[in-house]
Amino acid sequence: MRAFVLGIVATLVLLGVVLLMASRMKGQEITIQPDMPPLATRALRVVPLAYLTPEAMLPYKHYLPVVYGTGDVPAVRRVRKALNLVGGVSCDELYDLDTQWVYNWGPYTGEKCPGIPWVPMVRDRNQLDTTAHTLIGYEGPILGFNEPENQDCAAGACMSLEELIVAWHDLEELLPGAMLASPAFLYPYGLGYDIHDFVNGYRAEYGVWPDFKIIAVHYYAPNYYPMQQVKDWFEYMWSRIEALPDVYDDLPVWITETGVHTPNGLDPVAIAFGAEFLQWELGYLEATGRVEYINWFGPRQGTYTFCVPLYSGGNLTAVGQIWRGWQGHFN
Repeated sequence: MRAFVLGIVATLVLLGVVLLMASRMKGQEITIQPDMPPLATRALRVVPLAYLTPEAMLPYKHYLPVVYGTGDVPAVRRVRKALNLVGGVSCDELYDLDTQWVYNWGPYTGEKCPGIPWVPMVRDRNQLDTTAHTLIGYEGPILGFNEPENQDCAAGACMSLEELIVAWHDLEELLPGAMLASPAFLYPYGLGYDIHDFVNGYRAEYGVWPDFKIIAVHYYAPNYYPMQQVKDWFEYMWSRIEALPDVYDDLPVWITETGVHTPNGLDPVAIAFGAEFLQWELGYLEATGRVEYINWFGPRQGTYTFCVPLYSGGNLTAVGQIWRGWQGHFN
């Protein structure tokens, strides 16, 4: 009996300590920045002419967004899938995948195939200064600067924060009222600054928030880290989106690049990892109700170290089977 009473007393004391600690922490915002993986192999590519808008000249970066989804799920916006082309696909294949639009890292308009329009992008400062004027009067979505914080200029727009702030102001003045997507920052690779630094720095410089109608972001899951760590990083990225100033609360989110970094894009272990991550990622985004598009990077070639392909020798991999079968929810 005595032991029983002592046990109750000890439990009450422990509960009191917990409640005291909770009361002291109440109201404090705790932000946990995860340990970021290295930039992996994307930063190792040789770029002799980096400033000349290289992505539009490279065969592995052609964007092929594909719209799927039944619309029967209880979400504000259903997730509509898109596809990033690696290695080339035919128009027949694009039609088979219900492709709705494509882009190629530049201010291109018109149609890739009959009925499949280009969505233009102003990728970097070079395009802003030389070709973005062709979009004056264009009324559709325009994708903004591509990974501006990424100093690998073949992959990103490679700007300092100060350069980005000035460039965005110049973009708004060139294309007033345009349906701009925000600069697409890269996660989980912390590369010096992010969208919060951009929007707050812009407001400090010009007295207003930067004007964009879509929040764009990139996320690559490194398969050489545990799956739970990769999911934690993804949720951290999403928390940064949700923590943007109130003026951006109702904006849709486009994940304009997502994929898997891996030493070998056709490695069965990497493909299995990619399939598990993709299924989780689609379900997570469906539940948020804010995502309009998610674009998988790399459907065909397997030699690149930053993606798991949808196709191998013309056949769908496990990743491709999940991708093609997604209809707004998993059965």
